[in-house]
Amino acid sequence: MQRALNTAVLLGLTSFSIYFSMYALRKPFAAGVWDELLWGFPLKIWLVSAQLLGYAAAKWWGISFVSQIRRNQQKQALLAMFVVAYASLVLLAVVPTPLKLGAMVVNGLSLGMVWGVIFRYLEGRKATDVLGIFLSCSFVVSSGAVKSLGLWLVQSIGIEESWMPLITGLCFAPILVLSVGWIDRLPEPSEADRALRSERTAMGRTDRSEMLRHVGLGVGLISLAYVLLTGLRDLRDNFAVELWNELGVGNAAVNLTQSEWPITLIILAVFTVISRIRDNQKAFTAMLLVLVVGGLLIGFSASAYQMGWLSPYLFMFLLGLGLYLAYIPITSILFDRLIAALNLNGNVGFFIYMADAMGYLGTTVLMFLFRFGESESSWLNLLLNVSFVVSIGSAALFIAALAWFQNVYSRFKHIAHA
Repeated sequence: MQRALNTAVLLGLTSFSIYFSMYALRKPFAAGVWDELLWGFPLKIWLVSAQLLGYAAAKWWGISFVSQIRRNQQKQALLAMFVVAYASLVLLAVVPTPLKLGAMVVNGLSLGMVWGVIFRYLEGRKATDVLGIFLSCSFVVSSGAVKSLGLWLVQSIGIEESWMPLITGLCFAPILVLSVGWIDRLPEPSEADRALRSERTAMGRTDRSEMLRHVGLGVGLISLAYVLLTGLRDLRDNFAVELWNELGVGNAAVNLTQSEWPITLIILAVFTVISRIRDNQKAFTAMLLVLVVGGLLIGFSASAYQMGWLSPYLFMFLLGLGLYLAYIPITSILFDRLIAALNLNGNVGFFIYMADAMGYLGTTVLMFLFRFGESESSWLNLLLNVSFVVSIGSAALFIAALAWFQNVYSRFKHIAHA
């Protein structure tokens, strides 16, 4: 019992550290202004779009790569991804402006599969719910934290904007190397874990096709909602500095971090309670209900702010809370419970990367449609408009998925055990 607890604690700390540090390679550039014009548009829009293209491509690649990677390959894969990411930030600092876009595409490609490889260490365990939510909270707090550090390096230390992303990333290099080494030495799921959550196996093409035959429609509904949520999340995240400025709130470096910590604590509390549900079907249903609530909260926060009921800080807090209540389970524990509930053969990485691939493709399209089509529009107005669409669309899709899984669960269970 003590050994299992120690393993869970170390898995939580090392996975959190790795992903938090990964964000120091991915997000600090977004704290910069990058107001130079390139082909008639601010350079920052091009940089965000280029990274999104690389990230989206990595998600599609990850559908096969992450689902079939084996335990003895995970450490080398992670280290290789981080080496390429650091190299891309060197290029971002030194190459001419148009070539910086290529550097950001490489950055997105190198980091887009980190999540899936890390989660392969965590899935299929009794503690996966808590570990998955704890890991997920890393990107809630890390994005604001690393951008705050990036702003501080530029404003207080005088680091040039082009070098700031690399310097920020280097601050976390020792943590990355140590954490990857530690997590790879931790034991795989025990017999008790496998009995509770089913054994997780690498998946070939036939395995992936079979999985989709069983649950493809329900997962597809969830993935469509995830497309909407990912677009909103990236808009709120990549242009947080601009949004805080338009909201009239000063000291963006502080607000980028302070607004996310309460969200993290609430999400941890909600899903820690759900993790205590032993019945996998009931836990899966409970998570889908939370997703519905999160989607509705997005629309409520936008409406309440427009009506003058919320301060800018409370608006960003409630919007983020609704967003992450709906977003985080899809990236981690929702599909882990689905596999366990139906006793399916495979792993979570396949489902996560299907949803992610669709999500980031949608985000990339939205970025080009909204920002390159409406370059003079306000970031805040865009955020509010997108929030209403995401709220209505995601809540409706989650309700449809909930009804579908409830209606066919008994048939799936029979098929899975056949």
